[in-house]
Amino acid sequence: MVEIQKFNTTDTVKSLGLMIDLPAIGFCAICEGRIVASFGLAWGNGRCWLWYYTEELQTRHKHVVRRQAARLKRMARQLGHDELFVVRDQQWETSARLVKLMGFELLEVIDGQEVHVCKLKDSE
Repeated sequence: MVEIQKFNTTDTVKSLGLMIDLPAIGFCAICEGRIVASFGLAWGNGRCWLWYYTEELQTRHKHVVRRQAARLKRMARQLGHDELFVVRDQQWETSARLVKLMGFELLEVIDGQEVHVCKLKDSE
């Protein structure tokens, strides 16, 4: 069973070896006492960004990823954002499909990184 917990973004992000130097709110997914993923919202360059990180993407966690993405989209909308942005992680070959399933569309490519956007609706 996967448990979701809110965390202190700075401490947990550093412990995972991630570089998120923007104001952020974060959550982690814990399975069998181990952090299996971290995700949240970050703000920078006038945009609200969804971020997600895992070292080992497992099929059994795909529903957690989609549920938490939907939760973060609702949270961004409640905070007054009309759009949510994500940089596709090209390390995972399935990330293009996952980003599309979550409702994001390719916006632009910056320095080789694909930036996708999701137009948030009032119902999200």
